[in-house]
Order: sequence, then structure tokens, then C-alpha cells
Amino acid sequence: SDKTGVHDHTSIRFDGFAYYGRSQLNQAGDLYAGLPTITNPFYRAGGAIDYKFRSKFELWGLYLHAHDKNKTLNDDSTAFVDGTPVTYSGGFLEAEYWVYPWLIGLMRYDGVNSPTDHANGISRYDTRNTFSPGLQVLARPNIKLELEYTFAYEQPVPNSTSFYRANQLLTGVDFVF
Repeated sequence: SDKTGVHDHTSIRFDGFAYYGRSQLNQAGDLYAGLPTITNPFYRAGGAIDYKFRSKFELWGLYLHAHDKNKTLNDDSTAFVDGTPVTYSGGFLEAEYWVYPWLIGLMRYDGVNSPTDHANGISRYDTRNTFSPGLQVLARPNIKLELEYTFAYEQPVPNSTSFYRANQLLTGVDFVF
């Protein structure tokens, strides 16, 4: 460590993860009487990064890719067949800058690329993006005041061709004891 102490180092960390599983639907014919249980394999895989520059700046993020096999009923509703797989990816990237020891500026980007959500009318485009600038004030060692504004993705207005953004302003107080 140098003259400013051990908290003034620069570091970078990479992480990775993967998960494979199988979900089951229609157990005991709950959804479709007379048909077997659906076993739906899926996986998730991704990575994360955390970069710290001394005690002033931090950048971290995460990326995930997901794939689900999609079983559907055949045309005469007598059996399950492979449908179009559901695939999506997304993540976030956030930066914090310590302007003063008591004042922190932050910016966060969240994004999900899901053609299925677009096809189902959840968003205007395949990719849903949000941007969130914020400010945090450490009022006391155990009290933090927070202010964050979120610019949201466009969502459809029901029964219309219009879209709206459900932007939001969040405030908060964290008290630690």
C-alpha cells in the first residue's frame, strides 16, 4: 500500500457462471388431462466484471444468455412437440464516481434483448433498455440519502398503436445500525 492506505488500490475481477436445469409442467395432468408431464430443459450462462480505480471510481456489470426449449401442443392437442425455443440475453453496467467522500454520482444501464417479449407485446422493440442516473449523499456514517431517475423502455398502450415510457423518480434513505 502507498501513503493513502490499503483502500486506494486499483483492481479488476472477472466472474463466470452457468446453470442447466429442467422444469416440469402438466404434472398429473393438471394443465392437459390425459397428456404426460412436460420436461423442459433450459440453461443460463454469463459473466461479470468489477473494476475499481483507487477509491474514486468503480465500474461493474453482468451479462447473461438464456435458452429454454419450448414444448407446445400439436395441432390436434394429443401430444407435446418441440416449439420455437425462447432465447434472450441481457445484463447491466453501472459506474459510481466518488466526487467527495460523502457524495457519489452513479449511472446504470440495463438491457434485455428478448424477441419473445416484443412478439408478446411487452415492449416496442426486441431490446428493452433503461438508463438510470443517480446521486447518493452520505449524510452521516450510518445514513445515506438516495436520488435516482430511470428512463424506461417504450411499452405499448393497450388497444392502441401508441407507446409510453414508465419513467420513474426514486428517492430513499438508508439507515444502518
